[in-house]
Amino acid sequence: MSGDLAGPGNGKVQLESRIGGCVRTNGENETACADGLVDQNDSASVSLDIVSATFKTKRVANPSTASCAVVRATNFD
Repeated sequence: MSGDLAGPGNGKVQLESRIGGCVRTNGENETACADGLVDQNDSASVSLDIVSATFKTKRVANPSTASCAVVRATNFD
């Protein structure tokens, strides 16, 4: 299945997201971000002008083994 996306802004797509947490990396080490940094990033505004967008869905052969790596390697053409 595939198609065009339309949104509430005169037909333009509206993108909203939330940041629930983050980690800082240093080589192989990861440290959770402080709550204040997460809140700062979550409240930051970003202006995007998405003129058009499309989507494609594809059935996977075995959903129980469809990891993120498998989906990223899938060809959606």
